[in-house]
Amino acid sequence: MRQPRTQPPNRRSPTHSQKYTRMRSAIVAKPQDFILGSPMAIQPGDLPRFFPVVQRLQVDGGCCATLHPQVLVTLESDLARTSPVLARAAARAEIALKALAMQAEGTIGGKGTQSTSFSPLGPQSSGNWMVRGTHIKLSKGASFNERPSEISSWVYRLVCARNSTGEYSGSRDGMCTVEAEGIYGAIAALESTLLQLFSGRGMARFQMLEIQDWPKYPIRGIMVDTGRRFVPKDVLMRDVIGGMALARMNLLQLHLNDFCRFAVDLPGFPEIRKSLDGTLMAGQYTTQDVRDIVAYANDRGIIVLPEIDVPGHANGLLALEGRGLSFCKPLPAVKPRPEEATTVWDDPDGRTRHVLKELINETASVFGPGLRWMHVGGDEANPKKECTHDNIVGLEHFVVHEVLHKELGLTAVAWEELRFKRPDADGKKAACDSSETIVVPWHRVTARDVLRRGHRAIVANIEQHYLDFDYRSHPPNKFWYDIEAPRGSDAEFEEHRCANLS
Repeated sequence: MRQPRTQPPNRRSPTHSQKYTRMRSAIVAKPQDFILGSPMAIQPGDLPRFFPVVQRLQVDGGCCATLHPQVLVTLESDLARTSPVLARAAARAEIALKALAMQAEGTIGGKGTQSTSFSPLGPQSSGNWMVRGTHIKLSKGASFNERPSEISSWVYRLVCARNSTGEYSGSRDGMCTVEAEGIYGAIAALESTLLQLFSGRGMARFQMLEIQDWPKYPIRGIMVDTGRRFVPKDVLMRDVIGGMALARMNLLQLHLNDFCRFAVDLPGFPEIRKSLDGTLMAGQYTTQDVRDIVAYANDRGIIVLPEIDVPGHANGLLALEGRGLSFCKPLPAVKPRPEEATTVWDDPDGRTRHVLKELINETASVFGPGLRWMHVGGDEANPKKECTHDNIVGLEHFVVHEVLHKELGLTAVAWEELRFKRPDADGKKAACDSSETIVVPWHRVTARDVLRRGHRAIVANIEQHYLDFDYRSHPPNKFWYDIEAPRGSDAEFEEHRCANLS
């Protein structure tokens, strides 16, 4: 596993050590680096706080910086023309900052007129100053790619200074300046760090401040299980994606099918919608909804990853049985867990493969030309009846190799069970004998297990990343852990390796 970075990354290539969450991001519990410019003026407890913590924070303390009611966000010349995504982000940030400024002490009547007592310390306090705006510029050679990916640069430097002298000369007097290596670093500074900095009623305790920040992992994600519980489009966009942007996350996985439904109303598969109408299972996104969600997320640097989970978790696809999709169903007297109740069967006539191929193709087209990855599930598909171990392996190989790799040119993402089979050759076959397939360890294996088999790993450990457990079994402190520490079989492996070395 790669050691934690102490300097901003110089290359944009994907790393094998990636972080992902089944439901929510778990942040490594390590404090941010900080330097106190005026130790007597500010104490560590008074430092601005950020979630996730920023990589480096330098502060010259003292009260107080207050947002001007007419605070502006400006772009370096030609940026608005060359990057519409960044221009839209700047406009959103300006609206949000003005809303925070209106909460500052002394704002009169909400009309944007600042009283003379804009600070709790009053107008005579020499420490009070107003932040008039934020200026955005990109580094020489910065990336202007308008579609986010796992290799997009999120590196940025934010400087806010009352007086732009000395080491803070990168800013203008009374201004904040953001310099980034790409548009998504600038967006992170605007719509996460800057908003959190002034979240205390438009005020913050500093005279000069510098932040250097970059993500530790290229994937910082959340999964929403729309196959079990449908999340309306406006809630998904406002609350989920909005919260992700505030936390500088960059991947939203939509688990589309499970026990209750397939969550997209595809025009080519009307029988799915008809089977849900008028039932408790109703709830689907239209194709326009999906396009809106993808555009909304991409504008904030967030990749949308669709998941069609097969062969297991397939109850939401039962409406396609009449079309030719075949299933192994439990016996009437058997009551398995809902997610294990129905498994897709790879029938010898190829009808299942034909329907799945059509379903995956249409889903991929709805999620747009920027789609690079697709999640194929593969978890909890236990053999039953005709759905034998070999049958499951053959179907998974077909989906990953024939449909995703060869036809669509997409990278497959899968839960750990697809790759970790006995014998190991079957896991290789299911994963298309390719290290390109990304494996998500969530239950019995670890990221190190995945890396030793030559795949990239996205970590979604059940003990630290799932939010669908009660508070007593999963208290909040379980979400804070060292993602790179050996655990379980990793710890045993490390102990054995060290014993051999000694």
